Amino acid sequence: MKKGILALGIICFLMAGCGQQEAVNQPEQEQQNQEQQNQEQQNQKQQEPEKQEQITEESGEKEAALQEQIGGYLEEGIEKDSLFGKTELMSYRLQIPEFKLSNAVAREKVGELIDEARDDFSSEKERFYWMADDCYRGMLTGGDEEDYSWGTDWYFDVDYTVATNDEQYISLVKHEETYGGGAHGSYLMTGTVLDAQTGAKLTLDDFLSGKEDEKAYLSEYLIEQLADDAESLWEDYEQILVYSIYYDPNFFIEENKLIFIFNQYELGCYASGPRFPEIPIEKLKDLKNAVQDKEQALAYAEDLKKPESATHYLVELPAGEKFNADLDGDGLEEEILFPKDGIIDGWEAQIIINGEKFQFPIDDNIIEEYIGLLDLDSQDGKYELAVYAYGPSDDPVTVFFRYQDGTMYEIGRAESIFDREGMVSGRNYLFGDGEIYGQKYIYTPLETRVIEATWQLLPQTDQIVEEEKDYYAFASGGSELWREERPYLLLESVILYEGCSRDADYTTVESGSRITKFYGTDGKNWLQTEILSGDEVKCGWIYVEDWCVESTRDQYTQADQVIENLFLAG
Repeated sequence: MKKGILALGIICFLMAGCGQQEAVNQPEQEQQNQEQQNQEQQNQKQQEPEKQEQITEESGEKEAALQEQIGGYLEEGIEKDSLFGKTELMSYRLQIPEFKLSNAVAREKVGELIDEARDDFSSEKERFYWMADDCYRGMLTGGDEEDYSWGTDWYFDVDYTVATNDEQYISLVKHEETYGGGAHGSYLMTGTVLDAQTGAKLTLDDFLSGKEDEKAYLSEYLIEQLADDAESLWEDYEQILVYSIYYDPNFFIEENKLIFIFNQYELGCYASGPRFPEIPIEKLKDLKNAVQDKEQALAYAEDLKKPESATHYLVELPAGEKFNADLDGDGLEEEILFPKDGIIDGWEAQIIINGEKFQFPIDDNIIEEYIGLLDLDSQDGKYELAVYAYGPSDDPVTVFFRYQDGTMYEIGRAESIFDREGMVSGRNYLFGDGEIYGQKYIYTPLETRVIEATWQLLPQTDQIVEEEKDYYAFASGGSELWREERPYLLLESVILYEGCSRDADYTTVESGSRITKFYGTDGKNWLQTEILSGDEVKCGWIYVEDWCVESTRDQYTQADQVIENLFLAG
């Protein structure tokens, strides 16, 4: 019992001692905790300037990056010929000014615009160079040059200037000056307007209220400025200006004015120069009262709804909007509608005439935004409709339709796109006399190529047919693999004829030579060809039969065993 009590006493003592020790140590612990907390606060205060400095530094780096992104840029140099690398063909220059913009979003957008401008310059410079190289090779084969030297006559210069840079607008003007032979060079101006706060690119619609006929009054306001000089302009310059304002306005902002650009040849001949009619931004609020001849303004707007020469005999009808035109020439206008859901199963198009639905097979990748109202023959009193498609693998086609006696029917196809974009950049044309000119892909005797083609609307059959030619020139948009990256190399010898006939004189070009250009074809057996053999440029005709090349006289070898890097896509 005593031992138990003693043990219990020891335990109690120990417990009492621990409690006493805890009571003694508690103030010390609190003091230590307070000191630790103070130290942490002190460390945090010391770190805050460092963190702030780091944030400021990162922000500065970001700011510097943005400033660098919109900084000035200069690129210039000289290109030499692709055959020998000795002759200076053309000089080039790109100048972009430095932008100092307070808005970070706008700076970023302008930076993207500059990157795009540099990319465009690079691709356009390359295209211009190969044009110069073509010209140079033509001089060689024509015997006009013996020492492969003709100087840097060609040039391609692009300069950007800042017309406006304030809190509302950023407005740039691109000045493109080129010379590629001939009597004089070419000068082209293009305007761009951005919102200074968002960096968004602004269109003419952004400056208008959306009221009907505003563009008609604006067009008349600009035409009135040109009236005193009308004799030096094209006869139909008014219609051309109206068309541009409605569909393709080119303008910039300077001193709170919208200044419209009409380059050389747009409203008049080269000697008449460019024109720059303008309007104060304030006047855009009341365009109707800004013009002198309101009736004339509305007449221009009404005329624009019919195809005519100023619009390349073409008007685009937006999907979902009703349009009236006398399609069949009976004096009564039909109501035309291309529904927004007018594409059926991806390859058929539906058009509604006077409430009746017509549906036709077209092709894959139909353009859904619009159809065309065309006047292929301005003398027959009728209009045609057109549906466009890009095909399954960029095989473009325009399908033409006629409406007669309450029925709509197809009258033909052309393997090209005849819309406004095709007219401007695709070099496709309607002449208003039934002739249609464009470019199409064909499989030539050796490879897939883009050729220049012509179609004709035959009044006696009411059908569009392609005109057969004895010679098809290869268009510049085709395969150009004769360039340095994938040259056409001769793996075997070939026979090169002086003319497009097997009775013509010929020579044998040995293997190891390089085909530097294909000019054109008869579409059957012949290819007009240019070959670099050693230091000599030879031009002549290659004969092909069943995809075999005449490698020696009357002896044929499979084409890909004779010529390396043939282009067979499409």
